[in-house]
Amino acid sequence: MTVPPAVDLQNGGAEPRFEAPWQARIFAAVVSLADAGCFRWEEFQQRLSAEVGRGDGDSRHYYEHWLAAAEKLLAQRGLVTSDRLAGRLATLRPEPAAAP
Repeated sequence: MTVPPAVDLQNGGAEPRFEAPWQARIFAAVVSLADAGCFRWEEFQQRLSAEVGRGDGDSRHYYEHWLAAAEKLLAQRGLVTSDRLAGRLATLRPEPAAAP
């Protein structure tokens, strides 16, 4: 396995915690892509770290950073076209929060 056993940074290395189904899907997709050799886990970690660093520090956006890191890495690697990536990512992106 190319992915270290404790990949979730949100809860101190415990089991991954997901607030919504799309978070589990992006987590599984990234792990599967790394396991399949599409990229090295360390490459993804670097991208994720950069995305988190650009964020606002709100842990509720953690998996949005996963999605952004994966999107950029896949595009850089030429593994998917921009159009195809946009279509697939639309199925993974979180639904906008409803206005109160």
